[in-house]
Amino acid sequence: MKETISMQLKLMLSDKMFKMALFVMCIFSCAAYIVNCVSYFGGSITNVPNAYSCYFGSASTCIPCESFYYIFAAIFPLVCVIPFADSYFRDRKKNTLCILVSRIDPSRYYFSKGIAVFLSGFLVVFIPLLLNMLLNFIAFPLFVGCDPTNFFTYYSSYYETGSWVDNFLLSDLFVKNPYLYNAFFMLLCSITGGILSVITYNLSYFVKKQHLLLVCSMFILSNITLILSGIFDAVQIHLEDYVVAASDVNFSLPNLLVTLVLYAAMVIAPIPFCLKKLKEIL
Repeated sequence: MKETISMQLKLMLSDKMFKMALFVMCIFSCAAYIVNCVSYFGGSITNVPNAYSCYFGSASTCIPCESFYYIFAAIFPLVCVIPFADSYFRDRKKNTLCILVSRIDPSRYYFSKGIAVFLSGFLVVFIPLLLNMLLNFIAFPLFVGCDPTNFFTYYSSYYETGSWVDNFLLSDLFVKNPYLYNAFFMLLCSITGGILSVITYNLSYFVKKQHLLLVCSMFILSNITLILSGIFDAVQIHLEDYVVAASDVNFSLPNLLVTLVLYAAMVIAPIPFCLKKLKEIL
């Protein structure tokens, strides 16, 4: 199993689509940092925000970086699946699938490929977000107190009593350590990227020719859940709302559980059918 996983990881890391997606996202991350630097260069020192406020992966990012957050939120379901989630589809199209499955046990092929797919979706999100967070430490201070929205823990009452942070998930963590807060949600966001990749990977076993539809499937799913969450206030099943830093989603435990069960089902339920399709090749 280790050899099979190692082989799939090598294929993933050498894949042109993975390299291209990661490169584009790193350029996007650097562009967000440069825009912030240019926007605050030469201005009053009292207007310079905290480093954590310049992180484009947060819904409460500073004004110059807002457009980058919205673009990232829009392309997120596409970016995480483009690198490697369609690799089974490509194996089948290149007629290499029969050779691989004949030499490797179908279950080993499925799970090793699934691990590589998950890591591709995870890394293409995690590395650019981490890069942006680290770059912000170069030009922006850790803490400033000139602007009321930049108050730190010694102004925690500002956050806790009727402020804009009330609806944040894990707002206590944000108050006590905003950098740990961003890092935690960066990890959650990256894991979600991996999960969406695996769901697309499962779907590829049942899609024969519609490659474009396959790649766009998570983008379509994301927009459907977003629309449903917007129409029905009591239904919040848009997964991305729960994994983005400083999201002001109308949180409720039942909604979160329903969302987790829904996406877990999309990951786990297709496994027997995918394995059956692989065995039919032999």
